[in-house]
Amino acid sequence: MLKRRKMSNPMPDAMMQLLSVPLGFLTGFMTGLVLPLAAIGAVVAGIRFVTGMVPFLGEVSVDDEGGRVLSLRLVPQEEVRDLYEGHKEQIGGDLVKMKAEIQAIMEEAQARQANQKEA
Repeated sequence: MLKRRKMSNPMPDAMMQLLSVPLGFLTGFMTGLVLPLAAIGAVVAGIRFVTGMVPFLGEVSVDDEGGRVLSLRLVPQEEVRDLYEGHKEQIGGDLVKMKAEIQAIMEEAQARQANQKEA
């Protein structure tokens, strides 16, 4: 039988205990990122295998009560690139608007901070 060797230096054990917390966090974080993406990819692949078409997010509309409604439709694989280009332009425009709003908020906060320092 194999005998366990006892280490006389406790430093490696202490190092492992110190590193176990950040390593455990990183493992959980990466698992939390990868598994949902893998699940979505598996669902899309399964739908494509069964129907021969690819699920694609349609337009976002607003219902009578002000809630947003997102539609999902099946499209042939050849149409996906064109549809994606249209969505990319729309999302890009929304991102530019959001960036301008954030920039305005930051400038306003900096102006307030400068006024508070002067007072």
